[in-house]
Amino acid sequence: MLLVVLERPPSAEAIPEAAALSGLSPSDVVLRLTGTLPRVLLANASAERVAQLATSLDRLGFVTAACDPTRVTRDEDRVRVRTLEPMDAGFVALDRRGQAHPCPASSVALLQRGLRREVDGLGNPVTRRGLLQWTPLGALLSRFGRTSARNVERHDPLLVVQRSDGAPDLVLYQNRLSYAFLAGALQRTAAANFALTVDWLRARAPMAPYDERAAHLLYLSALPPAPLDPSDLALHLVALDRRRIAPYR
Repeated sequence: MLLVVLERPPSAEAIPEAAALSGLSPSDVVLRLTGTLPRVLLANASAERVAQLATSLDRLGFVTAACDPTRVTRDEDRVRVRTLEPMDAGFVALDRRGQAHPCPASSVALLQRGLRREVDGLGNPVTRRGLLQWTPLGALLSRFGRTSARNVERHDPLLVVQRSDGAPDLVLYQNRLSYAFLAGALQRTAAANFALTVDWLRARAPMAPYDERAAHLLYLSALPPAPLDPSDLALHLVALDRRRIAPYR
């Protein structure tokens, strides 16, 4: 289980006590809670430990939540959208098989930007010069090759439409969408078209809150290792915070 801090107390006086309760140093607590909230204060803890610590921290002015990584919504649980169509008071999402998923504006609980990170390890031969060695025949320059790993990271911006009517959430990827529905507004780049799509959806569901915390690389990088994609964890943590402000399913 993860213990998530949704809100810090305004005064730093609670930090030493929070550190003592959590078994961390004060500097560790400050580091883990620095930056955009929500943040994970404690990872890989039992449910009992998380519940006990949450109660104690709430008394100090923190606002906390428990997160079970095994229950976080992932892409397998979402409808992967290929394109969109307008409809009265909402829109229709079409998946890769062409199946229609009507989405009334009243069912949109949250529009959330995210970022999927994909890292490929590639073996690249690196040739390095060896030492100059003297032999009876003169100088011999030895050369050798070594294969080293270089990580190539790709970013795929996304938008999740979180629903409150029991239907599966929708996910739209910048580089996997067909933008034909934009018609005359179509731009030359996927990034520009994706930005227009986000605006299009916000106009179709004007009462839905919009959040882009999970789309920032620094926020993703600050998450602890967990048995799921950091993008899905980030989206879930932000949704926890949003439910606190305006509860939905």
